[in-house]
Amino acid sequence: MPRKSFQLFGNSLFHPVSLILIANVVIYIFQIFDARGLLIYHFGLIPRLVSEGSFWQIFTYGFLHSPGGFLPIHLLFNMYAFFMLSTIIGPSIGNKKLVSLYFLSQLGGGILVFSFAWINLTLFNGEFVLLDSWKDPTIGASGAVFGLLAVFGLMFPEMEIYLLFIRVQARNAVWISLFLGYGLALILDARISNTGHLGGALSGFAFYYFFLRDQRSNFKMPFPMTLKKKPAQKSFQEVKQETLEDVFSVQLKANKQLLGKLQTMPKLEKIPFLKTVQVNDANICPSIAFNPEDSICLRCEWIANCALRKELENS
Repeated sequence: MPRKSFQLFGNSLFHPVSLILIANVVIYIFQIFDARGLLIYHFGLIPRLVSEGSFWQIFTYGFLHSPGGFLPIHLLFNMYAFFMLSTIIGPSIGNKKLVSLYFLSQLGGGILVFSFAWINLTLFNGEFVLLDSWKDPTIGASGAVFGLLAVFGLMFPEMEIYLLFIRVQARNAVWISLFLGYGLALILDARISNTGHLGGALSGFAFYYFFLRDQRSNFKMPFPMTLKKKPAQKSFQEVKQETLEDVFSVQLKANKQLLGKLQTMPKLEKIPFLKTVQVNDANICPSIAFNPEDSICLRCEWIANCALRKELENS
């Protein structure tokens, strides 16, 4: 029996989500011992240094977080949001697109920070508070997180999440977050990279339109002030069933097609076929739990792995 690999929050240590989490935590540990702040100086996003040739900072800033204090609040908040969002949208778009979305949003946030800092310096002598500073560093993965949040809102607009204890629809989450961020920066002079958030969100929108839009044909552009007529009250079971159908509709359709193909396939061809559609690093259930008619199994992205194991046991 193969030895089970180490897990991190239900994923293999080599799963892309796990690797991103580990990378951010390891770099933060290095930051703790970096008393002179050299990591932030060389790898944080300082527009003046980017203009002088440190182009990598437009990307590397996303791996650094604000050190200090008893808890690494900046790191914890970003990584928690990243993990939750990736858990929801990852099964629908796949790991390659998830990682591409994350890093392109991080890059998009960095490019917009540099651009707005240059505009601020050129037009306002660096004194416009809502634009970025030419000399101060920007750090944090929130630009990448906002890219995921934007895609989440487009894919599952009716789902609800909490923003600072306020329940909002996913379609409005990015806009409300940006509004709150700019408000805090203007009123309380909070050190928030709103430009990075905006750049990440815009990158997420662009990524969806170019690579993901076909997966949801009935998409409508979200708008923060959209008002909807209050629907009739539904039972908990009805809401739960509709939510499951919505979130896992793509996977459910794919699994039904796979199982339907297996039923019409000669027995000798089933195992070779299933070997071609296996999911790497799958954390599948015990063999006795596999039931292709069960609603949970039908929504699982690893059903091909379980089906192969069942065929091997029966051969």
